[in-house]
Amino acid sequence: MNFIDIPMTFTMPFGPDVLQVIEPPVDVTEFSTCFVIHSNMPGVKSSDVDLDLSNNVLTITAISKEEGEGTPLQSEFGSVKYVRQFRLAKEIDKKHIKAYLKDGVLSLTLPKLEKNTLKQINITT
Repeated sequence: MNFIDIPMTFTMPFGPDVLQVIEPPVDVTEFSTCFVIHSNMPGVKSSDVDLDLSNNVLTITAISKEEGEGTPLQSEFGSVKYVRQFRLAKEIDKKHIKAYLKDGVLSLTLPKLEKNTLKQINITT
């Protein structure tokens, strides 16, 4: 297996000023040269996304902040913190991971390292 999704455990307190913590849904697709992760994070701005790679674990954290004027009388959307972690395969080129956020969907491209290929050595006489 190339990716190991690390499940998160959260308690979900409720109240008017409570930040909900959610594991966002993701799609992981493998291509010949890379892996692509798409994660649905509605309401998130690129400045509110944090990507951390430590000990071969990619952690995606983002906060969707409720903005607006006035005093909410009922707020079921509220602010949300998204957290998702993946243990990466050794074949990922960690120096060239790219991220792109558009319309609430975070897209990560994780290129694969080039495989060592055998070289034929010619013998001259």
